[in-house]
Amino acid sequence: MKKLISAMFLSAALLPATTLAAWQTKVEDDVFTGGKKAAMAVLTDDKSTQHGLMFECNKNDLSFAYVEKGAFKEAKANMAADLLIKIDEGEVVTLPIVYQKRNDEYVQGKTTDKEKIVAVLKQAKTAKTKILVGIKAGEKKTTFATSAANAQTSVAAFVKACNLNLG
Repeated sequence: MKKLISAMFLSAALLPATTLAAWQTKVEDDVFTGGKKAAMAVLTDDKSTQHGLMFECNKNDLSFAYVEKGAFKEAKANMAADLLIKIDEGEVVTLPIVYQKRNDEYVQGKTTDKEKIVAVLKQAKTAKTKILVGIKAGEKKTTFATSAANAQTSVAAFVKACNLNLG
């Protein structure tokens, strides 16, 4: 599953922009839990492989991360930040994230706050136009946007695989 993000972002770079949905979900059987595991990648509007969002789950765990391409710097290890998500006209959801190495190519700001992740998924399941993303680490602020293209279908597949109740 760790290599999945690289593959999803690489496929984004190779496909024409007109054929690419901003939201992509992959569901697999999980030999360790006997259930399913899923990953849902959210690409930015520029279809960049440099950064994006990643939801992941298995039978026992749920996580959400801002992922960016680049070498991991020890100084950034365990750095806390806030990830802000606003979908269409919904409320801003602020998630606490902690930076860590994801793999040899990517670093991530990750949260396992199930309540906040579910709040984002609830909004995403009815997303129609755009998603605004902000990352605030100290005084540094970064923002980008992405389309809601394929969000409803991807979220439905992810929620089903993860056995989540969005209420």
